[in-house]
Amino acid sequence: MAAVTDPDERLADRVGDVLTAREREVLHYAADGWTNAEIAAQLSLSTHTVKEYLRRIRAGLGARDRTNAVHLAWQRGVLRATGSVGGRLVVPSRESQVLQGLAEGLSYEEIGERLLVAPATVAATAVRLYRRLGVSGVNAAQHAVHVAYQTGVLTAPCSRCGADGV
Repeated sequence: MAAVTDPDERLADRVGDVLTAREREVLHYAADGWTNAEIAAQLSLSTHTVKEYLRRIRAGLGARDRTNAVHLAWQRGVLRATGSVGGRLVVPSRESQVLQGLAEGLSYEEIGERLLVAPATVAATAVRLYRRLGVSGVNAAQHAVHVAYQTGVLTAPCSRCGADGV
């Protein structure tokens, strides 16, 4: 096998070594907003096993929660654009700020403190953001982060690019 020379691929390989193939598979379903029960049914696993995989994924990535795991996986090259969601989407600044807070694993209260608004305002902004990104359900936040990376709302840094990922 040829040596990998692309620094981004080396990073993905190192993180990939932390996650097993099955954990990466579970991560992809979680990023798409699937519930534990849906992932379990799709992969013929128990929900307990899916929860354990997700716990290991969070630990391996150093993530606070599922949404933060999706964000970190994109940042580290474990998740990449598949081309299934097209076009760059533009979201209003406040929605973008809420999205960034969600990606960092912050609660509505923590995001509200950062933005100097009430948690209810953050929640309402998140609902508008989810509608704009076409996500819904119990795992809307993690799916929103995934779609935001796929559509260019959030960008993952790369070693060949500037600090802002461009």
